[in-house]
Amino acid sequence: MKIYLLVLVLSCSILCSENLFYSIKYMGISASKVSIDYCKCDSLNVITSYVKSRALTKFLYDLDNKYTVYSDSLFLTTKYLKDIDQGNYSEDRIITYNREGKKANQFDTHNPSRNGEYDITSGTRDFFSMLFYIRKLKGELSGSADLDGSGTIWETHFEQLGEEKISSCLGKINAIKVKFSFKKISEQIRPRSDLVTNNLFKEDNILYFWFSADERRIPLKAEFDRKPFSVYWRLINYEE
Repeated sequence: MKIYLLVLVLSCSILCSENLFYSIKYMGISASKVSIDYCKCDSLNVITSYVKSRALTKFLYDLDNKYTVYSDSLFLTTKYLKDIDQGNYSEDRIITYNREGKKANQFDTHNPSRNGEYDITSGTRDFFSMLFYIRKLKGELSGSADLDGSGTIWETHFEQLGEEKISSCLGKINAIKVKFSFKKISEQIRPRSDLVTNNLFKEDNILYFWFSADERRIPLKAEFDRKPFSVYWRLINYEE
């Protein structure tokens, strides 16, 4: 499966690419670093994200995670590969999406008990595909999307709150502030999964993103308003 997808990407024409690098702060400490690599190959979107703990915080959260997402022209996820290494928890999960049947099938080599299928909606996306989908919207960044939180589906509402000037690695620029809220629509209990994406989705969590107010809509920073401490993402480098 992985070899097939690699050949598929290498055989297509790369139309555009981006590399985004973030620092994650938790409890006032620079805890982790994130890189997001995006390329568009014909009608196929490929997003590969890496999350690693910094040396000083490995005693709290020892993260070495990789996420690879394949989606169509509307950033609807077709395949999602999660390679999760969090010390006492790991995943090697491949998820494929059948939109006509409204089912997702998952296979995990680390834990076969996770294998099986679960219900999705026709518009279900993973976290990274949703982020890029919103970037490509025309006009105001407001609407809704369904998110897959490791088998639990969340209805996500996002609302543009306005514009403000912020300091970033790209200079002091105008940014669009967007608020996200979540409502669980699956009946099953949320399973244990990765700390980076799965822990975002709670009905009492609020997520804010600031996107550059230009045609690129670059995610400049984020605030995950959650208990007991908020988590902050800040863009530290951008390449295209």
